[in-house]
Amino acid sequence: MKPVLLLVDLQNDFLRVGDLEPHPGSIVAAAANLLKVCRTSPVIHVWSTVNKSGDNRMPHRKKNDDWMCLEDSAGHACPDSLRPHKKEPIIHKTFFSAFSTKQLDLVLHDLRADALIIAGVHLHACVRATALDAYARGYSVIVVEDSTASNDPLHAAIAKRYLQERSVIFRRSDEIARAIAEGVAKLGELFIDKEPEVVTHSSPQNCERIWQLAVARKSDIDATVTASRKTFQDWRRVRVDERLGLLQAFGYQLQKHEAEL
Repeated sequence: MKPVLLLVDLQNDFLRVGDLEPHPGSIVAAAANLLKVCRTSPVIHVWSTVNKSGDNRMPHRKKNDDWMCLEDSAGHACPDSLRPHKKEPIIHKTFFSAFSTKQLDLVLHDLRADALIIAGVHLHACVRATALDAYARGYSVIVVEDSTASNDPLHAAIAKRYLQERSVIFRRSDEIARAIAEGVAKLGELFIDKEPEVVTHSSPQNCERIWQLAVARKSDIDATVTASRKTFQDWRRVRVDERLGLLQAFGYQLQKHEAEL
């Protein structure tokens, strides 16, 4: 297996956007630690690049008069800890996917890569589009869950679930770094989607198994908390009499299905 680390849009302009979750500092730190380990194997930097003379912005950025990631500006660059080495290619793109030009296809072909490890922003947009295009091309794909972020966390949680259903695997940066350090065999295990661990609860009286519960990963818990916070904001705007009606309807359904529950 020959994986390539793909750092997508980890540029200052994107990292400065408000409401980015997780915090930009934490995702940059995770990416930097992983980058140190991955520099023994191929690394590719993918940057959104806007050229003012040709005005190659996406239509929605033109509509909003948005000049993010203007070529050679401070916002176009990445943090110092992620700065590319001389031999590490930089792929410039305009649209969401890193595959939106032929440049990445050519580089990956030359590297004879068969797997991608993707970190970057935004999970619900450019990371998602890149992962899906990689999937369509037959690459095995890992998304670095503690080094991807979004300014739309609910949309990101949905995107994560969508990608997982299409064989994209989410792993933490420290888990990936350990596997790379331990060699090819361990690295291959990262790309196997294992069943989650299970907690079994048994009766203390006769040891009869009562129920089993899958252990959630930290990323799953974080996504659930984020979705719950968004739902709470919507719930706060519902009038009290409407809430009461909903709760009464729910109570009626509980009574109706009491036996089967």
